[in-house]
Amino acid sequence: GSNLALDSIRVLTSLFERDRPVELRAWVRNYGQRDVENATVSMYIEGNRVAQLGVEVKAGGSAVVELSAPPKRSGLVSGHIQVEGDDFDSDNTQWFGFPVVERMRVAVVGTPENTAPLGLLFGLYGGTVVPDRVAPAGISGLDLGAYAAIVLADVPVPDGDAGRLAEFVESGGGLVIYAGPG
Repeated sequence: GSNLALDSIRVLTSLFERDRPVELRAWVRNYGQRDVENATVSMYIEGNRVAQLGVEVKAGGSAVVELSAPPKRSGLVSGHIQVEGDDFDSDNTQWFGFPVVERMRVAVVGTPENTAPLGLLFGLYGGTVVPDRVAPAGISGLDLGAYAAIVLADVPVPDGDAGRLAEFVESGGGLVIYAGPG
């Protein structure tokens, strides 16, 4: 009979975000005496098949397959890669897990020179923190509910907006007051 094995898998992605594809590489080996024309390699996330590829593996040879799919929720997510199309099932599955972070939108309110140093800070977070730059006058028109945090970079809070910002903080939003380099 044929015996395909999933020798190993490697998660290629380093930062895991909801709805952004996670890429995996899988090594499939054919331990059998005959070529396998069309084995199916499938990727499952939390029990749902999210990607699949057909692969040809010569007798005694191996093939490398790359699969990707986006996780649909944040938190610790698990999945497995499975190869189908042979007579032995025991060596056909490899499991993986990864932490999926929420992307946080942050409104950065201020002039370009005051907000520029903050770009370096957000860069440390990879792409997890997505800053929207807002001119100082634009705070009144901002939909505060769309953001995890508001950064005021050396900007006085207009009187009309103090109440809105206070409500935002009470409902769990973050407010950062950043005094510029001056």
